[in-house]
Amino acid sequence: MKQKIEEMLQSRGITPTPIRILVYEIVSKYKVAFSINELEELLQTVDRSSIFRTLSTFEDYGLLHAIDDGDGHRKYCFRTDCCAGVASSRPQCRHIHFTCRICGKTYCIEPQNNAFPPLPDGFLGEETNYIVKGICKNCR
Repeated sequence: MKQKIEEMLQSRGITPTPIRILVYEIVSKYKVAFSINELEELLQTVDRSSIFRTLSTFEDYGLLHAIDDGDGHRKYCFRTDCCAGVASSRPQCRHIHFTCRICGKTYCIEPQNNAFPPLPDGFLGEETNYIVKGICKNCR
């Protein structure tokens, strides 16, 4: 497993340090968005700044994207096929995020159609943050 992670990180231009390998191994298991606080609980021997720098590097190289779901904590999730760009400076995420108001989990939702409205002529969109809040299927 460690060698696969090292190869994957190297293929994205990321130097595979022990902390990056450890963090990637943990976050690759998440099926929903996660916060740095959750990782701190799991990685008690790793300081918060190292975790934050690792997540920022993964975001910079297009492995993760950050979500502001309005709860005051930044969350992260793996990029999906609908996230434009590969290893560029914080490529644009083009899908919807759903935050459950009961369990607090944030899910990446693949677009069912062109979920984002076109902009008027002359406008250049650089970032979107589309959050839907409600009750997830597990809490319903």
